[in-house]
Amino acid sequence: MVVRPWQEGDRIRSAGAPAGRRVTRYFTESRIPVPDRSQWPVMLVDDQVAWVPGVCRGLAAPSRSGRSELIWYRCEREFD
Repeated sequence: MVVRPWQEGDRIRSAGAPAGRRVTRYFTESRIPVPDRSQWPVMLVDDQVAWVPGVCRGLAAPSRSGRSELIWYRCEREFD
């Protein structure tokens, strides 16, 4: 697994879009401001976006039965 900032053109395969959908659409639906997107973290599994914290979860990071859907992570941007 790798965590990196979102990049233009990133796509994620989710239950609602198994063929893949641009992460920017999920950002828009989640009302993430455009200036914040360039440093938004994405988690990759085998070089494919699996999870965008606070935005969407892909097929590579499915929910587990018996576990809460709500998981809290604190993500902060660091500035040079």
